[in-house]
Amino acid sequence: MKIDYRNTSTQKQGRVPVTILQLDGKLDGSNHMELVEEVKMIYGQGVRNLLIFLSRPTYVSSAGITAIHSIALVFRGLSIPNEESG
Repeated sequence: MKIDYRNTSTQKQGRVPVTILQLDGKLDGSNHMELVEEVKMIYGQGVRNLLIFLSRPTYVSSAGITAIHSIALVFRGLSIPNEESG
């Protein structure tokens, strides 16, 4: 099962606008970079408040944990380490 996040990304307006990302399925080595690239694109479009729901994924591998960490780095304005360098 592929992770489906594009169809479940919504925006809510409160004190500040928040983008809500609902992950579903497996988050692993087969799709983790796709998620990171999508979030980098969202960040590039000006989104600065992101809420990630992790209640529905059936499996999160170490690559998935790395993707979540990379997303946190993006939203802190930091660079993502090169995957090749560990």
